[in-house]
Amino acid sequence: MKRRNFVLWALALILALAPVCAHAAAGPEEAVSGICAYSRGEAGLQEWLDGALCAGAGGPTDNNVLALCRLNSGLDFSNYVRAASERLNAGDITNPVSRQRCALVLLACHAGAQVPDALVDETAGKLGVMSIIYGLHLLNNGASSALWSRDALSEKLLSLQKADGGWSVMGDYGDVDVTAMCLQALACPDASAPVSVAVERGLGFLSECQLESAGFSSMGKENAESCAQVLLALSSLGVDFRVDARFLKRGRNPLDALLEYRCPSGGFSHLPREGENETATVQVFQALVALMNESVRFYDFSTAPTAALPAAQAAEGPGWKLWALCAIGALVLAGAIYALTRKRSRTKRLLFVLVAGALAAAAVFALNVESASEYYSEKDTGDRHPSGSAYLSIRCDTVAGRAEDGSTPEDGVILPRTVFPICEGDSVFDLLTAAARQYHIQMEHEGGEGDMAYVNGINYLYEYAYGELSGWIYSVNAVTPSIGCGSYILEDGDEVLWQYTTDLGEDLK
Repeated sequence: MKRRNFVLWALALILALAPVCAHAAAGPEEAVSGICAYSRGEAGLQEWLDGALCAGAGGPTDNNVLALCRLNSGLDFSNYVRAASERLNAGDITNPVSRQRCALVLLACHAGAQVPDALVDETAGKLGVMSIIYGLHLLNNGASSALWSRDALSEKLLSLQKADGGWSVMGDYGDVDVTAMCLQALACPDASAPVSVAVERGLGFLSECQLESAGFSSMGKENAESCAQVLLALSSLGVDFRVDARFLKRGRNPLDALLEYRCPSGGFSHLPREGENETATVQVFQALVALMNESVRFYDFSTAPTAALPAAQAAEGPGWKLWALCAIGALVLAGAIYALTRKRSRTKRLLFVLVAGALAAAAVFALNVESASEYYSEKDTGDRHPSGSAYLSIRCDTVAGRAEDGSTPEDGVILPRTVFPICEGDSVFDLLTAAARQYHIQMEHEGGEGDMAYVNGINYLYEYAYGELSGWIYSVNAVTPSIGCGSYILEDGDEVLWQYTTDLGEDLK
Protein backbone atom coordinates (compact mmCIF):
# COMPACT_ATOMS: atom_id res chain seq x y z
CA MET A 1 0.00 0.00 0.00
CA LYS A 2 2.81 2.42 0.85
CA ARG A 3 4.50 1.76 -2.49
CA ARG A 4 1.20 2.32 -4.29
CA ASN A 5 0.65 5.61 -2.47
CA PHE A 6 4.17 6.74 -3.33
CA VAL A 7 3.63 6.05 -7.03
CA LEU A 8 0.32 7.89 -7.01
CA TRP A 9 1.82 10.88 -5.24
CA ALA A 10 4.79 10.95 -7.64
CA LEU A 11 2.41 10.88 -10.62
CA ALA A 12 0.37 13.72 -9.16
CA LEU A 13 3.49 15.77 -8.48
CA ILE A 14 4.72 15.29 -12.06
CA LEU A 15 1.35 16.38 -13.42
CA ALA A 16 1.31 19.44 -11.16
CA LEU A 17 4.82 20.55 -12.05
CA ALA A 18 4.72 19.76 -15.77
CA PRO A 19 3.47 23.20 -16.90
CA VAL A 20 6.05 24.93 -14.69
CA CYS A 21 8.93 22.77 -15.90
CA ALA A 22 7.96 23.17 -19.55
CA HIS A 23 7.68 26.92 -19.04
CA ALA A 24 11.04 27.23 -17.29
CA ALA A 25 12.77 25.20 -20.01
CA ALA A 26 12.41 28.02 -22.53
CA GLY A 27 15.65 29.26 -24.08
CA PRO A 28 16.58 32.81 -25.12
CA GLU A 29 15.05 32.51 -28.60
CA GLU A 30 11.68 31.28 -27.36
CA ALA A 31 11.67 33.82 -24.53
CA VAL A 32 12.39 36.68 -26.96
CA SER A 33 9.54 35.55 -29.18
CA GLY A 34 7.27 35.47 -26.14
CA ILE A 35 8.31 38.97 -25.09
CA CYS A 36 7.56 40.32 -28.58
CA ALA A 37 4.17 38.62 -28.60
CA TYR A 38 3.36 39.95 -25.12
CA SER A 39 4.56 43.49 -25.81
CA ARG A 40 3.02 43.97 -29.24
CA GLY A 41 -0.34 42.49 -28.26
CA GLU A 42 -2.58 41.99 -31.28
CA ALA A 43 -0.35 44.10 -33.52
CA GLY A 44 2.38 42.78 -35.79
CA LEU A 45 5.98 43.73 -35.09
CA GLN A 46 6.03 46.46 -37.75
CA GLU A 47 2.68 47.79 -36.56
CA TRP A 48 3.97 47.82 -32.97
CA LEU A 49 7.08 49.71 -34.08
CA ASP A 50 5.17 52.24 -36.19
CA GLY A 51 2.47 52.69 -33.56
CA ALA A 52 3.18 52.51 -29.84
CA LEU A 53 6.98 52.61 -30.11
CA CYS A 54 6.98 55.63 -32.43
CA ALA A 55 4.48 57.37 -30.15
CA GLY A 56 6.80 56.78 -27.20
CA ALA A 57 9.99 57.92 -28.94
CA GLY A 58 12.23 59.70 -26.46
CA GLY A 59 10.88 57.71 -23.51
CA PRO A 60 11.41 54.29 -21.89
CA THR A 61 10.01 52.48 -24.96
CA ASP A 62 13.25 53.40 -26.78
CA ASN A 63 14.74 50.36 -25.04
CA ASN A 64 12.36 48.13 -27.00
CA VAL A 65 13.40 49.77 -30.27
CA LEU A 66 17.06 49.23 -29.42
CA ALA A 67 16.44 45.54 -28.80
CA LEU A 68 14.59 45.24 -32.12
CA CYS A 69 17.50 46.99 -33.85
CA ARG A 70 19.86 44.37 -32.49
CA LEU A 71 17.78 41.60 -34.04
CA ASN A 72 18.00 40.68 -37.69
CA SER A 73 14.28 41.40 -37.88
CA GLY A 74 13.91 43.00 -41.32
CA LEU A 75 11.84 45.82 -39.79
CA ASP A 76 11.61 49.30 -41.30
CA PHE A 77 12.73 51.85 -38.67
CA SER A 78 12.21 54.95 -40.83
CA ASN A 79 9.05 56.09 -39.03
CA TYR A 80 10.73 55.77 -35.65
CA VAL A 81 13.80 57.65 -36.88
CA ARG A 82 11.54 60.46 -38.08
CA ALA A 83 9.60 60.68 -34.78
CA ALA A 84 12.67 60.39 -32.55
CA SER A 85 14.79 62.90 -34.46
CA GLU A 86 11.97 65.46 -34.48
CA ARG A 87 11.57 65.28 -30.72
CA LEU A 88 15.29 65.19 -30.05
CA ASN A 89 16.07 68.20 -32.20
CA ALA A 90 12.99 70.15 -31.08
CA GLY A 91 14.10 69.96 -27.46
CA ASP A 92 11.03 68.00 -26.40
CA ILE A 93 13.22 65.54 -24.47
CA THR A 94 14.75 67.39 -21.53
CA ASN A 95 16.18 64.65 -19.32
CA PRO A 96 19.88 64.22 -20.25
CA VAL A 97 19.84 60.42 -20.00
CA SER A 98 16.61 60.19 -22.01
CA ARG A 99 18.20 62.35 -24.71
CA GLN A 100 21.28 60.15 -24.74
CA ARG A 101 19.22 56.97 -24.96
CA CYS A 102 17.16 58.35 -27.83
CA ALA A 103 20.32 59.41 -29.68
CA LEU A 104 21.82 55.98 -29.06
CA VAL A 105 18.84 54.28 -30.69
CA LEU A 106 19.16 56.60 -33.68
CA LEU A 107 22.77 55.46 -34.02
CA ALA A 108 21.60 51.86 -33.82
CA CYS A 109 19.18 52.65 -36.64
CA HIS A 110 22.16 54.05 -38.62
CA ALA A 111 20.68 57.53 -38.46
CA GLY A 112 23.63 59.27 -36.85
CA ALA A 113 23.09 62.36 -38.99
CA GLN A 114 19.96 63.04 -36.95
CA VAL A 115 21.90 63.28 -33.67
CA PRO A 116 22.76 66.90 -32.71
CA ASP A 117 26.53 67.52 -32.80
CA ALA A 118 26.61 68.98 -29.28
CA LEU A 119 24.46 66.31 -27.62
CA VAL A 120 27.33 64.49 -25.89
CA ASP A 121 28.82 67.77 -24.66
CA GLU A 122 25.42 68.87 -23.31
CA THR A 123 24.61 65.61 -21.53
CA ALA A 124 27.71 63.62 -20.54
CA GLY A 125 28.25 63.87 -16.79
CA LYS A 126 25.23 66.14 -16.31
CA LEU A 127 23.18 63.52 -14.45
CA GLY A 128 25.65 61.38 -12.54
CA VAL A 129 27.11 58.06 -13.52
CA MET A 130 24.25 57.09 -15.84
CA SER A 131 24.90 60.07 -18.11
CA ILE A 132 28.57 59.05 -18.26
CA ILE A 133 27.62 55.48 -19.22
CA TYR A 134 25.35 56.55 -22.05
CA GLY A 135 27.79 59.25 -23.13
CA LEU A 136 30.47 56.58 -23.51
CA HIS A 137 28.11 54.39 -25.52
CA LEU A 138 27.52 57.32 -27.85
CA LEU A 139 31.25 58.01 -28.32
CA ASN A 140 31.92 54.30 -28.88
CA ASN A 141 29.46 54.42 -31.77
CA GLY A 142 30.81 57.49 -33.52
CA ALA A 143 28.96 60.41 -31.90
CA SER A 144 30.89 63.68 -31.98
CA SER A 145 32.12 65.69 -29.00
CA ALA A 146 34.26 68.78 -28.60
CA LEU A 147 34.75 68.23 -24.87
CA TRP A 148 35.14 64.50 -24.45
CA SER A 149 37.19 61.72 -25.99
CA ARG A 150 36.50 58.03 -25.39
CA ASP A 151 39.59 57.76 -23.18
CA ALA A 152 38.70 60.86 -21.17
CA LEU A 153 35.15 59.73 -20.50
CA SER A 154 36.38 56.21 -19.67
CA GLU A 155 38.79 57.70 -17.14
CA LYS A 156 35.92 59.69 -15.66
CA LEU A 157 33.94 56.47 -15.26
CA LEU A 158 36.91 54.64 -13.73
CA SER A 159 37.33 57.42 -11.17
CA LEU A 160 33.86 56.60 -9.84
CA GLN A 161 34.62 52.92 -9.14
CA LYS A 162 34.13 52.06 -5.48
CA ALA A 163 36.59 50.31 -3.20
CA ASP A 164 34.63 47.04 -3.49
CA GLY A 165 35.05 47.04 -7.30
CA GLY A 166 31.51 48.11 -8.12
CA TRP A 167 29.82 51.33 -9.16
CA SER A 168 26.68 53.00 -7.81
CA VAL A 169 24.60 56.12 -8.20
CA MET A 170 25.40 57.20 -4.65
CA GLY A 171 27.09 55.92 -1.51
CA ASP A 172 30.35 54.09 -0.87
CA TYR A 173 29.32 50.63 -2.00
CA GLY A 174 28.72 49.17 -5.41
CA ASP A 175 25.31 48.33 -6.87
CA VAL A 176 24.80 45.32 -9.14
CA ASP A 177 22.73 47.09 -11.81
CA VAL A 178 24.95 50.16 -12.09
CA THR A 179 28.12 48.05 -12.06
CA ALA A 180 26.81 45.85 -14.87
CA MET A 181 25.86 48.91 -16.93
CA CYS A 182 29.32 50.43 -16.42
CA LEU A 183 30.93 47.20 -17.61
CA GLN A 184 28.72 47.26 -20.71
CA ALA A 185 30.05 50.73 -21.55
CA LEU A 186 33.66 49.72 -20.89
CA ALA A 187 33.44 46.56 -23.02
CA CYS A 188 35.72 47.37 -25.94
CA PRO A 189 38.20 45.05 -27.68
CA ASP A 190 40.92 47.76 -27.61
CA ALA A 191 40.49 48.59 -23.92
CA SER A 192 43.47 50.16 -22.18
CA ALA A 193 45.27 48.45 -19.32
CA PRO A 194 43.53 50.58 -16.63
CA VAL A 195 40.14 49.79 -18.15
CA SER A 196 40.94 46.07 -18.24
CA VAL A 197 41.93 46.13 -14.57
CA ALA A 198 38.75 48.00 -13.63
CA VAL A 199 36.64 45.53 -15.63
CA GLU A 200 38.16 42.56 -13.82
CA ARG A 201 37.47 44.23 -10.47
CA GLY A 202 33.91 44.85 -11.58
CA LEU A 203 33.45 41.22 -12.58
CA GLY A 204 34.83 40.16 -9.21
CA PHE A 205 32.28 42.40 -7.51
CA LEU A 206 29.41 40.87 -9.51
CA SER A 207 30.65 37.36 -8.72
CA GLU A 208 30.72 38.17 -5.00
CA CYS A 209 27.18 39.56 -5.22
CA GLN A 210 25.71 36.54 -6.99
CA LEU A 211 23.15 34.72 -4.86
CA GLU A 212 22.90 30.98 -4.25
CA SER A 213 19.96 30.97 -6.68
CA ALA A 214 22.44 32.15 -9.36
CA GLY A 215 20.47 35.40 -9.58
CA PHE A 216 21.24 38.90 -8.35
CA SER A 217 19.66 41.51 -6.12
CA SER A 218 19.57 45.28 -5.91
CA MET A 219 18.29 47.42 -3.04
CA GLY A 220 18.01 44.23 -0.98
CA LYS A 221 15.60 42.41 -3.34
CA GLU A 222 16.38 39.66 -5.83
CA ASN A 223 14.95 40.80 -9.16
CA ALA A 224 14.92 40.17 -12.90
CA GLU A 225 16.44 43.50 -13.96
CA SER A 226 19.65 42.96 -11.99
CA CYS A 227 20.07 39.51 -13.49
CA ALA A 228 19.37 40.86 -16.98
CA GLN A 229 21.94 43.66 -16.67
CA VAL A 230 24.60 41.22 -15.48
CA LEU A 231 23.92 38.88 -18.41
CA LEU A 232 24.15 41.80 -20.83
CA ALA A 233 27.48 42.80 -19.28
CA LEU A 234 28.88 39.26 -19.44
CA SER A 235 27.77 38.92 -23.05
CA SER A 236 29.38 42.26 -23.95
CA LEU A 237 32.67 41.18 -22.34
CA GLY A 238 32.67 37.73 -23.92
CA VAL A 239 32.41 35.95 -20.56
CA ASP A 240 30.82 32.50 -20.97
CA PHE A 241 28.69 32.37 -17.84
CA ARG A 242 27.70 28.77 -18.62
CA VAL A 243 31.19 27.50 -17.79
CA ASP A 244 32.85 30.35 -15.90
CA ALA A 245 33.10 29.18 -12.29
CA ARG A 246 32.71 32.75 -11.04
CA PHE A 247 29.06 32.78 -12.16
CA LEU A 248 27.96 29.24 -11.40
CA LYS A 249 26.09 28.38 -8.24
CA ARG A 250 25.19 24.74 -7.57
CA GLY A 251 25.18 23.98 -11.27
CA ARG A 252 22.98 26.97 -12.12
CA ASN A 253 23.90 30.07 -14.10
CA PRO A 254 22.35 33.57 -14.35
CA LEU A 255 20.25 32.61 -17.38
CA ASP A 256 18.64 29.78 -15.42
CA ALA A 257 17.74 32.28 -12.72
CA LEU A 258 16.46 34.90 -15.19
CA LEU A 259 14.07 32.58 -17.02
CA GLU A 260 12.28 31.83 -13.75
CA TYR A 261 10.82 35.34 -13.90
CA ARG A 262 9.00 34.54 -17.13
CA CYS A 263 5.21 34.79 -16.93
CA PRO A 264 2.80 32.62 -18.95
CA SER A 265 1.93 35.68 -21.07
CA GLY A 266 5.54 35.94 -22.27
CA GLY A 267 6.33 39.02 -20.17
CA PHE A 268 8.69 39.01 -17.19
CA SER A 269 8.11 39.94 -13.56
CA HIS A 270 10.23 42.26 -11.44
CA LEU A 271 10.22 40.07 -8.32
CA PRO A 272 9.87 36.29 -8.14
CA ARG A 273 6.33 34.97 -8.51
CA GLU A 274 4.79 38.35 -9.35
CA GLY A 275 2.92 39.55 -12.43
CA GLU A 276 4.33 41.16 -15.55
CA ASN A 277 6.41 44.31 -15.19
CA GLU A 278 7.18 46.51 -18.20
CA THR A 279 10.60 47.65 -16.97
CA ALA A 280 11.69 44.10 -16.20
CA THR A 281 10.37 42.82 -19.53
CA VAL A 282 12.24 45.30 -21.70
CA GLN A 283 15.52 44.88 -19.81
CA VAL A 284 15.23 41.11 -20.12
CA PHE A 285 14.42 41.63 -23.82
CA GLN A 286 17.74 43.40 -24.35
CA ALA A 287 19.72 40.82 -22.37
CA LEU A 288 18.24 37.88 -24.25
CA VAL A 289 18.80 39.55 -27.62
CA ALA A 290 22.43 40.05 -26.58
CA LEU A 291 22.72 36.33 -25.79
CA MET A 292 21.24 35.45 -29.18
CA ASN A 293 24.06 37.51 -30.78
CA GLU A 294 26.95 36.02 -28.81
CA SER A 295 29.54 36.98 -31.45
CA VAL A 296 28.29 40.59 -31.60
CA ARG A 297 28.43 43.08 -28.74
CA PHE A 298 24.99 44.52 -28.05
CA TYR A 299 26.24 48.13 -27.97
CA ASP A 300 28.57 47.83 -30.98
CA PHE A 301 26.47 49.15 -33.84
CA SER A 302 29.28 48.83 -36.38
CA THR A 303 28.60 45.09 -36.52
CA ALA A 304 25.32 43.80 -37.90
CA PRO A 305 23.31 41.44 -35.69
CA THR A 306 23.27 37.79 -36.68
CA ALA A 307 20.27 36.50 -34.73
CA ALA A 308 16.73 36.66 -36.07
CA LEU A 309 13.40 36.30 -34.33
CA PRO A 310 12.18 32.71 -34.89
CA ALA A 311 9.06 33.20 -36.98
CA ALA A 312 7.58 29.90 -35.84
CA GLN A 313 7.58 31.07 -32.25
CA ALA A 314 6.39 34.64 -32.79
CA ALA A 315 2.76 33.90 -31.95
CA GLU A 316 1.40 34.59 -28.52
CA GLY A 317 1.50 31.73 -26.04
CA PRO A 318 -1.46 30.47 -24.06
CA GLY A 319 -3.09 32.95 -21.71
CA TRP A 320 -2.42 32.92 -18.00
CA LYS A 321 -5.89 31.61 -17.24
CA LEU A 322 -5.20 28.43 -19.19
CA TRP A 323 -1.99 27.87 -17.23
CA ALA A 324 -3.78 28.57 -13.96
CA LEU A 325 -6.59 26.15 -14.78
CA CYS A 326 -4.05 23.46 -15.73
CA ALA A 327 -2.34 23.93 -12.38
CA ILE A 328 -5.64 23.79 -10.51
CA GLY A 329 -6.62 20.65 -12.41
CA ALA A 330 -3.32 19.00 -11.51
CA LEU A 331 -3.75 19.91 -7.84
CA VAL A 332 -7.34 18.63 -7.82
CA LEU A 333 -6.15 15.37 -9.34
CA ALA A 334 -3.44 15.06 -6.71
CA GLY A 335 -5.95 15.82 -3.96
CA ALA A 336 -8.44 13.32 -5.35
CA ILE A 337 -5.80 10.59 -5.45
CA TYR A 338 -4.89 11.35 -1.87
CA ALA A 339 -8.52 11.31 -0.76
CA LEU A 340 -9.26 7.99 -2.47
CA THR A 341 -6.24 6.28 -0.93
CA ARG A 342 -7.33 7.08 2.64
CA LYS A 343 -9.24 4.43 4.53
CA ARG A 344 -11.55 6.84 6.32
CA SER A 345 -13.68 9.79 5.24
CA ARG A 346 -12.97 9.24 1.55
CA THR A 347 -16.20 10.88 0.45
CA LYS A 348 -15.74 13.96 2.64
CA ARG A 349 -12.12 14.41 1.58
CA LEU A 350 -12.98 14.02 -2.09
CA LEU A 351 -15.90 16.45 -1.80
CA PHE A 352 -13.66 19.00 -0.11
CA VAL A 353 -11.05 18.72 -2.90
CA LEU A 354 -13.66 19.10 -5.64
CA VAL A 355 -15.33 22.10 -3.98
CA ALA A 356 -11.96 23.80 -3.41
CA GLY A 357 -11.01 23.19 -7.04
CA ALA A 358 -14.31 24.59 -8.29
CA LEU A 359 -13.91 27.72 -6.17
CA ALA A 360 -10.34 28.22 -7.39
CA ALA A 361 -11.44 27.82 -11.02
CA ALA A 362 -14.25 30.31 -10.50
CA ALA A 363 -11.78 32.79 -9.02
CA VAL A 364 -9.54 32.43 -12.09
CA PHE A 365 -12.44 33.17 -14.43
CA ALA A 366 -13.47 36.15 -12.30
CA LEU A 367 -10.03 37.76 -12.35
CA ASN A 368 -9.21 40.11 -15.21
CA VAL A 369 -5.47 40.52 -15.69
CA GLU A 370 -4.67 42.57 -18.78
CA SER A 371 -1.50 42.70 -20.81
CA ALA A 372 0.08 46.09 -21.47
CA SER A 373 -1.39 46.24 -24.96
CA GLU A 374 -4.84 45.38 -23.62
CA TYR A 375 -4.57 47.87 -20.77
CA TYR A 376 -3.51 50.75 -23.02
CA SER A 377 -6.05 50.01 -25.73
CA GLU A 378 -9.26 51.99 -26.00
CA LYS A 379 -12.04 50.59 -23.84
CA ASP A 380 -15.55 49.93 -24.99
CA THR A 381 -17.78 52.18 -22.89
CA GLY A 382 -20.94 50.36 -23.90
CA ASP A 383 -24.03 52.40 -23.04
CA ARG A 384 -22.03 55.05 -21.14
CA HIS A 385 -22.08 58.45 -22.83
CA PRO A 386 -19.99 61.49 -21.86
CA SER A 387 -21.90 63.94 -19.70
CA GLY A 388 -19.21 66.60 -19.60
CA SER A 389 -15.45 67.06 -19.46
CA ALA A 390 -12.73 67.55 -16.86
CA TYR A 391 -9.14 68.75 -16.98
CA LEU A 392 -6.23 66.73 -15.63
CA SER A 393 -2.62 67.68 -14.92
CA ILE A 394 0.13 65.49 -13.38
CA ARG A 395 3.21 67.21 -11.96
CA CYS A 396 6.27 66.39 -9.84
CA ASP A 397 7.81 69.84 -9.39
CA THR A 398 9.08 69.03 -5.90
CA VAL A 399 11.49 66.43 -7.30
CA ALA A 400 11.85 67.60 -10.92
CA GLY A 401 14.96 66.30 -12.64
CA ARG A 402 16.20 64.39 -9.60
CA ALA A 403 15.71 60.82 -10.89
CA GLU A 404 18.07 59.35 -13.46
CA ASP A 405 15.43 57.01 -14.88
CA GLY A 406 13.30 59.81 -16.33
CA SER A 407 10.49 59.42 -13.79
CA THR A 408 10.91 63.04 -12.70
CA PRO A 409 11.02 65.23 -15.85
CA GLU A 410 13.20 68.35 -15.73
CA ASP A 411 10.18 70.63 -16.03
CA GLY A 412 8.16 68.60 -13.53
CA VAL A 413 5.39 67.92 -16.06
CA ILE A 414 4.31 64.30 -16.49
CA LEU A 415 1.02 65.26 -18.14
CA PRO A 416 0.23 68.87 -19.10
CA ARG A 417 -3.27 70.23 -18.56
CA THR A 418 -5.40 67.99 -20.78
CA VAL A 419 -9.14 67.76 -21.27
CA PHE A 420 -10.93 64.41 -21.02
CA PRO A 421 -14.58 63.45 -21.51
CA ILE A 422 -16.26 62.16 -18.35
CA CYS A 423 -19.41 60.14 -17.80
CA GLU A 424 -21.89 60.44 -14.99
CA GLY A 425 -20.45 58.86 -11.85
CA ASP A 426 -16.81 59.03 -12.95
CA SER A 427 -14.35 59.57 -10.10
CA VAL A 428 -10.94 61.21 -9.93
CA PHE A 429 -9.46 57.72 -10.02
CA ASP A 430 -11.42 56.90 -13.18
CA LEU A 431 -10.07 60.05 -14.81
CA LEU A 432 -6.46 59.21 -13.87
CA THR A 433 -6.88 55.65 -15.14
CA ALA A 434 -8.25 56.88 -18.47
CA ALA A 435 -5.34 59.31 -18.85
CA ALA A 436 -2.79 56.62 -18.01
CA ARG A 437 -4.23 54.34 -20.66
CA GLN A 438 -4.52 56.99 -23.33
CA TYR A 439 -1.06 58.47 -22.84
CA HIS A 440 0.75 55.29 -21.77
CA ILE A 441 1.62 56.65 -18.34
CA GLN A 442 2.64 53.96 -15.87
CA MET A 443 0.41 53.87 -12.79
CA GLU A 444 0.18 51.54 -9.81
CA HIS A 445 -2.53 51.43 -7.19
CA GLU A 446 -3.95 49.22 -4.48
CA GLY A 447 -7.32 48.70 -2.87
CA GLY A 448 -9.16 47.88 -6.10
CA GLU A 449 -10.75 50.37 -8.48
CA GLY A 450 -13.56 51.63 -6.28
CA ASP A 451 -13.86 53.72 -3.16
CA MET A 452 -10.75 52.18 -1.59
CA ALA A 453 -8.45 52.88 -4.56
CA TYR A 454 -5.11 54.34 -3.49
CA VAL A 455 -2.50 55.53 -6.01
CA ASN A 456 1.04 54.73 -4.91
CA GLY A 457 2.96 55.27 -8.14
CA ILE A 458 2.75 57.34 -11.34
CA ASN A 459 5.37 57.35 -14.10
CA TYR A 460 7.52 55.01 -11.97
CA LEU A 461 7.63 57.65 -9.23
CA TYR A 462 6.45 55.98 -6.04
CA GLU A 463 5.47 56.96 -2.54
CA TYR A 464 8.36 56.97 -0.05
CA ALA A 465 10.88 57.37 -2.90
CA TYR A 466 11.90 60.74 -1.42
CA GLY A 467 11.31 60.15 2.25
CA GLU A 468 8.67 58.79 4.62
CA LEU A 469 6.34 61.72 3.90
CA SER A 470 6.51 61.53 0.12
CA GLY A 471 3.73 60.36 -2.20
CA TRP A 472 0.95 61.47 -4.55
CA ILE A 473 -1.81 63.95 -3.61
CA TYR A 474 -4.70 65.13 -5.75
CA SER A 475 -6.71 68.32 -5.69
CA VAL A 476 -9.91 69.38 -7.45
CA ASN A 477 -10.37 73.04 -8.32
CA ALA A 478 -7.33 73.88 -6.12
CA VAL A 479 -8.88 72.19 -3.06
CA THR A 480 -7.49 68.96 -1.56
CA PRO A 481 -10.48 66.75 -0.66
CA SER A 482 -10.55 64.65 2.49
CA ILE A 483 -11.79 61.53 0.69
CA GLY A 484 -10.09 58.99 -1.53
CA CYS A 485 -9.71 59.54 -5.25
CA GLY A 486 -12.08 56.65 -5.94
CA SER A 487 -14.84 58.34 -3.94
CA TYR A 488 -14.63 61.86 -5.38
CA ILE A 489 -17.22 62.10 -8.19
CA LEU A 490 -16.39 64.60 -10.91
CA GLU A 491 -18.56 67.34 -12.34
CA ASP A 492 -18.37 69.07 -15.68
CA GLY A 493 -15.47 71.53 -15.83
CA ASP A 494 -13.56 70.21 -12.80
CA GLU A 495 -9.81 70.89 -12.71
CA VAL A 496 -7.92 67.88 -11.31
CA LEU A 497 -4.26 68.13 -10.38
CA TRP A 498 -2.08 65.24 -9.17
CA GLN A 499 1.14 66.37 -7.49
CA TYR A 500 4.05 64.59 -5.88
CA THR A 501 4.80 65.77 -2.36
CA THR A 502 7.79 65.12 -0.14
CA ASP A 503 6.19 66.54 3.01
CA LEU A 504 2.55 65.40 3.15
CA GLY A 505 1.49 68.36 1.00
CA GLU A 506 3.19 71.09 3.03
CA ASP A 507 5.68 71.68 0.21
CA LEU A 508 2.82 72.25 -2.23
CA LYS A 509 1.25 75.20 -0.43
